[in-house]
Amino acid sequence: MSRAEDDHTDTGIHTYHQLAAACGAELALTTTPHSGEANPAPPTTYRTPAQVDPWDWDAICWILDHDRALESGWTPHVLLACLRRQPHRVKTNRDQVERAAALARVLGVQQVECHDAKTGKTITRLVRTDEQAPNYPTNRVIA
Repeated sequence: MSRAEDDHTDTGIHTYHQLAAACGAELALTTTPHSGEANPAPPTTYRTPAQVDPWDWDAICWILDHDRALESGWTPHVLLACLRRQPHRVKTNRDQVERAAALARVLGVQQVECHDAKTGKTITRLVRTDEQAPNYPTNRVIA
């Protein structure tokens, strides 16, 4: 079966419902904890480098604000690559990727798989779940 994102036509919700039922699952609408706007303004708490997603960077900097992360010796770009499950990191240093994921879970940052319309691939985005978390775009759905 091919991925729904690769379909060049609108398959329709009925087809997705049938696929879910065949897998013993049920479709349900979900939202991020702070939904409301479809495209909220990016967070500005931390200065985001060029070519880096501002919501991911906010989550990385927020993680690094905790002593536990600093004690582990993480740098922002390495932590970002590990948490976004960049293929070269997964291939060359799976242990480090798993340690980063464990740290994120403990601190309440979820790794959410999203479809990237620009590349046509599934990518991992980061979503904070704390009370001060920024509003997230609606394409970052937490299951």
